Amino acid sequence: MPAPHSTNPPPLVDCLGVARLLDSIRALPWPEPIERGVRSSARCLGRRFPALATLFGLARSEPARAAQRRRPSRERRPRKPSVASLIAALRGPEPDAAVAAAGELGGRRSERAREALVEALRNRDGYTSPRTRIAALRALAKSLREGEEARLAEAARDVDPDVSLAAIEALAEGGGAAARDALEEIAEDQTVFVLPVARRAARSGLAELRARA
Repeated sequence: MPAPHSTNPPPLVDCLGVARLLDSIRALPWPEPIERGVRSSARCLGRRFPALATLFGLARSEPARAAQRRRPSRERRPRKPSVASLIAALRGPEPDAAVAAAGELGGRRSERAREALVEALRNRDGYTSPRTRIAALRALAKSLREGEEARLAEAARDVDPDVSLAAIEALAEGGGAAARDALEEIAEDQTVFVLPVARRAARSGLAELRARA
């Protein structure tokens, strides 16, 4: 038995073959500027003549528009973490997170950030890891203010050799008169408050400063 014929007339676009023509045009390897121009013209056509744009398949469906709205913008940059959240990470129990937070705080122009780094370096409660203290020390040394070499000199006398050597290295890289005086005091200090390895490192730092002078 032959299949019954549909009583609905074929769409006008199918009769004229416009859909196939549009598909063929879209498939051509257009240069990027021309392709952008064509897409822009199609969008303008869809806004001015919605019915015609729908007829020729130029209008996007509502799901497609919704997906476009949900798609994140490429130009949107991730927000920087707040100073408060970085300070919390600096004081937290995870060493890797604390080290990363110290480096980030070093680039912030905030007194709260600087005070948190100083406190981490001093380690008054004794719970800050040497890695975190060294990261805080280096973050401070990148933008050392006048008269703050005393903080590095205090860290250079630390009982932890890694912290002490990192502070001496920062003083040697500073190159100022105050840094030189601090290194000379450490190099000549024969008390038990300065580790022998720290005295040797201070002498090496002084030699570097004199070579650069």
